[in-house]
Amino acid sequence: MDVAIANEQEKLAKYKIEMQTVRQLFINANGAFFVKWYNSVARQYVIRGSQNTISLGKEQLTQLKVKLKDLTDNAEKYVNEFLYADSLWWHLSQNEGDNFVSDYSQYGSKCPEIIDHPVRKGLG
Repeated sequence: MDVAIANEQEKLAKYKIEMQTVRQLFINANGAFFVKWYNSVARQYVIRGSQNTISLGKEQLTQLKVKLKDLTDNAEKYVNEFLYADSLWWHLSQNEGDNFVSDYSQYGSKCPEIIDHPVRKGLG
């Protein structure tokens, strides 16, 4: 019995190492996505609200571009702020309550809510 438990604990330790790699890959991929998304949304606002864009004037438009550049330059930092919390990841979380598994459940192609909310928050 003790050998079986030790074997399962060893497997779990390996899964946790693999999950740490997956976590980092996910965070990196979201950093790249945030950059593209921030630029795309800004471009859409400029095009759809062209009258507002024109009325801003050169100085305010320059400030807007600087803010967008700052946002895209720091996208990876923002992704880390939203997605690095240990509580988001089952392999790092200390939560073992009744809702532990359901927090990570995936329905269809939808991302688990525990991950979806921080991603959406990061995207604004």
